Amino acid sequence: MTYYIVYGLTLLVGIFGLLDFYYSTFKVGFGSFGINPISAGLLILHIALVFQIVDKLDSNK
Repeated sequence: MTYYIVYGLTLLVGIFGLLDFYYSTFKVGFGSFGINPISAGLLILHIALVFQIVDKLDSNK
């Protein structure tokens, strides 16, 4: 479970450009504020899949 939390926090930091995974980044926004759409998409996918995994683990107990 710790892995899911750390990975989610890493993606959350990556959304605002504080952590970059690539040489060049693409941000959507205005001025100095921008959101990385790749990290945002991965975070949404991560949250959806974690809830499915946690539901399966709870039903097995």
